Amino acid sequence: MMTETRLRERARASGAAADRMERTNPEQSFQYRMDQAYALGDLGGLYGDEEAMRHCVEIFRTEAPRFSPELDLEGWVAIMSCLATSLYRRGLVFETGSGTLLEAIDLYRLVISVGGESRTLLQNLANALYALATRDRNFDREMEAVEALDRAAAAWDSRPPVQEWAALQETLGMLLWQVWEADRGRANALKGSAQGFACALQFYNERETPLQWAVTLNRFAATLYWLGYFESDLESLRAAREAVSDSLRVFRADTFPDQHSAATVMMTEIETMISFVYQHLQQNQPDPHHHA
Repeated sequence: MMTETRLRERARASGAAADRMERTNPEQSFQYRMDQAYALGDLGGLYGDEEAMRHCVEIFRTEAPRFSPELDLEGWVAIMSCLATSLYRRGLVFETGSGTLLEAIDLYRLVISVGGESRTLLQNLANALYALATRDRNFDREMEAVEALDRAAAAWDSRPPVQEWAALQETLGMLLWQVWEADRGRANALKGSAQGFACALQFYNERETPLQWAVTLNRFAATLYWLGYFESDLESLRAAREAVSDSLRVFRADTFPDQHSAATVMMTEIETMISFVYQHLQQNQPDPHHHA
């Protein structure tokens, strides 16, 4: 990841080059302007520079009319996608209302409807819908985000898991957990959440991505805990206990005290539930000596 200083230098240099070539070499000027916008977007998204993000959005808005889907579909899809993403990042990081996120969602929908679906566009649309649904707890948007994520996941076919795929599955797991929390009668949402986290854990591991691995393990454990509770399933509860136990190898008390404390509390709750379910199952077992 580029440092803040390097990004500022890149934005300044690319902006100056774009200005200098604007009349003599418009195409080269455009390329430099795009590079300036990318640097400004990273300054806003990664380093919290609101003015840089505002300028990034302004550049994409200004340059977007250069393209039309009739004359250059690929170029139009590219720049409209960039505009939508810059609006999404601005709405997510710097605003508490819904207006900018809604504009980003509408643009993603437009690009998909005109240019066709792609895995990246579907995932970006789902991320924006997820952010908005989290903000206003809108069930319809939650379900639309789930649908978009499902379509993006299906686009992977049988390709091996990579970080992008794992992040998609993690987002799907969190979104379905949110759907389930809003209506705990939706058992399929809880099962889907568990499946999303399990899929993400096919990529995350203790050696290469220890923090994300541990966080996802605890999210996975939470879904297994409730599945075990509702279905009186000792196997799910024991799997939840194992997941939390594994996460504690990363979330040690000396390095991550808050996460260690939360995981320890979860472990206690799981152990208690295992005892409760075991006793319940024992009490409801048929008497082998009883004959009808």
